[in-house]
Amino acid sequence: YDHNFRQLHVQAMLRSGGDKLTTAREGIEKLRRERPHDTLVQWLWIELLRSEGKNRDAIQELEILRVRDPHDPKAILWTAEILVQLHQSPAAIVILYKNPQMRPHLALALRGLADFADKRGDTTDAALLRMEETFITVLDQMIARRYVAAQTQWKRFSKQMVNIDGDQKDPRTLILAAALYLSMNERAAAENLAAPARSRDPLSATHAALMEPVIGGLRDLPGWRELLPVTVVPR
Repeated sequence: YDHNFRQLHVQAMLRSGGDKLTTAREGIEKLRRERPHDTLVQWLWIELLRSEGKNRDAIQELEILRVRDPHDPKAILWTAEILVQLHQSPAAIVILYKNPQMRPHLALALRGLADFADKRGDTTDAALLRMEETFITVLDQMIARRYVAAQTQWKRFSKQMVNIDGDQKDPRTLILAAALYLSMNERAAAENLAAPARSRDPLSATHAALMEPVIGGLRDLPGWRELLPVTVVPR
């Protein structure tokens, strides 16, 4: 009981911020000595590190929690949020994409990170995160066979891509367009996109794994097989 009461007291100090952070640190350090493997105490410690601006240390502690419980999305989301705060949004996106348990919540998670970046005034990071949210939304609509909605989101994704990737090296817009054509039985149109797709960067393994549910059929078309790595979708 005493431990739980002190934990709540420390949490209140931590949330108050300001000059009370010193008191919070002393309390959390004592709790950590008493219960070094207590997950709730570990979360208080990470929250303290963030409040003190020690984001790199917080990421290291979050990695410990992710190893301890790989299926806990909170550690993944907090890591991604800190990376956005450090203007490392591409790394934040990779963290989300490489963790299979995040797949059902990717669009929502990316939207939340984009809102977080917007509130901080980080418009470049926010734009990248919103583009990735749209990418996931296209995939979700295609998987659900809502192809009209998928086309609308694809157009949005293409515009966002032009604004961010002016050189148009990312192959995803063309690959998704071909997959959409194929879903509408427009085989020739899908085949014709293989040539321009070849001039772009190779599709990353991470993107290929996410896109696998909608691009598998393209490998049966001339010109596409060598462009699309065969991937195993994580589960």
